[in-house]
Amino acid sequence: MLHATPRAPRPGAFCSAAFSIRFLETTVTARHIAEGVAIDDAADGRIAGIEILDARQRFGDPEVFRRVILEDIALAPPVAGRRA
Repeated sequence: MLHATPRAPRPGAFCSAAFSIRFLETTVTARHIAEGVAIDDAADGRIAGIEILDARQRFGDPEVFRRVILEDIALAPPVAGRRA
């Protein structure tokens, strides 16, 4: 499942809104890669999501939130034996 939604920040965060992309619904560990940007890792090592704090201020243009562009993503079922 892939969905991108503006959402409330994690408890203790210092922002008014976050932009979150969830690939997996699971318990995650956040890996902060830049100020206000985190990769959520699943226990098995897969990327479960991406979170951007203060998204409205960072992107400026609200049109950014109206579209998600997937480039070169195969949306077909994974091949048996391969990790998706």
